[in-house]
Amino acid sequence: MTVRRYLWLGFLAVLAVSACQPAEELPFCERILTVEERPADHDALAAVFDEVRAEIYPDLADLRIELGPTPIEGAFFQANFDLDTLDWDPLERHYRVQYTDWLFDDPPCHAGSAAVLIHEHKHIEDYTGMDGEAMAEFAVWYIGGGEEVHAYERETDLRVLESGCGEALIRFREWVYDHLEGDDLDRHQQQYTTPDEIREWMDEHAGD
Repeated sequence: MTVRRYLWLGFLAVLAVSACQPAEELPFCERILTVEERPADHDALAAVFDEVRAEIYPDLADLRIELGPTPIEGAFFQANFDLDTLDWDPLERHYRVQYTDWLFDDPPCHAGSAAVLIHEHKHIEDYTGMDGEAMAEFAVWYIGGGEEVHAYERETDLRVLESGCGEALIRFREWVYDHLEGDDLDRHQQQYTTPDEIREWMDEHAGD
């Protein structure tokens, strides 16, 4: 067998191995974009929730964070906590990530679901840095709304972008825009990073 033939067979072997690499070996934010199935029930969404927690927030592994449905007006997900645990040590509180109770009538895609769960986990990460008094003050401030709250939510979006999941966040925002109208849509576009703004950020940070 000639040297050229050895080299050719070696090239084919490398090519075959590269082509057969499973999706699981891709970075998290690339891997979630390959999943076509939408989380169609609580268990499927909980699997995405667990994946986000393991991949992006391993430092929150010991926190008690429950996932469940709740009626939400003009929004789809929220990070909350059990009021009975407000004055507990922040790492001992009972936290919740809640989704709108009709979510599975038309759920967002897998990647979009992961992106918003990264966002909501960032809120909980913030909460762990607040004692009971600070947490109560934050809740009052947040309910008041306004430009400062919008800035805070956009800053929270940065956690998703810096994780490399900008494209996934675009998919979630586009899904949101299909499910809101009027004042709710206007507020959402002001309060959270829009798809065009996400693309601009990604272009500016392409070499990071």
